[in-house]
Amino acid sequence: ARGTVRRCAVIRVGQARVLAANRLLAGRSGEMLVRRGVCALGRAGIHLVSATNERAMSQDLEISQVMKRVLRVDSTVLDVGAHRGLYLRQATRLAPKGEHIAIEPLPELARLLRRRFPRADVREVAVSDQPGTSQFRRVLSAPGYSGFSRREYDDYEERVELIQVRVERLDDIVGDRPVRFVKIDVEGVELDVLRGARELLRRERPYVVVDGLPLDAWVEFEAAGMVISNPIDWLAGRPPLTRPDLEREMRSGRWSYLAHRPND
Repeated sequence: ARGTVRRCAVIRVGQARVLAANRLLAGRSGEMLVRRGVCALGRAGIHLVSATNERAMSQDLEISQVMKRVLRVDSTVLDVGAHRGLYLRQATRLAPKGEHIAIEPLPELARLLRRRFPRADVREVAVSDQPGTSQFRRVLSAPGYSGFSRREYDDYEERVELIQVRVERLDDIVGDRPVRFVKIDVEGVELDVLRGARELLRRERPYVVVDGLPLDAWVEFEAAGMVISNPIDWLAGRPPLTRPDLEREMRSGRWSYLAHRPND
């Protein structure tokens, strides 16, 4: 019991410091270094953050490894839900000659991305399967959890401001640009986003990382001739998931998956 109390105290103190560092470094080169350090300590049995936050950081590192594996110097990356630019920074570093596209509906974050990444095509819009305008929930206490609808929040008090945002389809935004890698983090509307990207998926069959993959996305990727993998398995050269495999993975608590061509 004493060990458990001490571990909880370490997490409380460590998590406050780690999250403060993340806020300070968000979208900067040091942000990924913080994640690497926290995960390395976690593997050594020193847990500075909650199990959920540690798992999230670990899955961020997996996505980073996938990007290193698949991006060429001139690859185009589509970052949907770019937030402060964690993955956009990776894209500009790994593919400096690529034509990168960032989707971020919160005005203050879109402005920040334009300052930090002047060569990127930053779109201040939300994305779905139908264009138009919509009410959008800006979560003031945690902007990364903003979205069209309320989701389950687990570790803070929610403060929300309702704003109107323009909504577009990814197919209309991308046009005929040859996108190689897509990251989607959209807080619950992943399936609508994929439905608005059917032409892109079928034409390019890019590498697609989805944070919070819904099981029904299986149909969208299958129609595009794509399969789904656990990123760790893909990096290790293991075969893609079957649908029952995916259901088991989801029950285990994994939320980040990679869709790709069958032989990639």
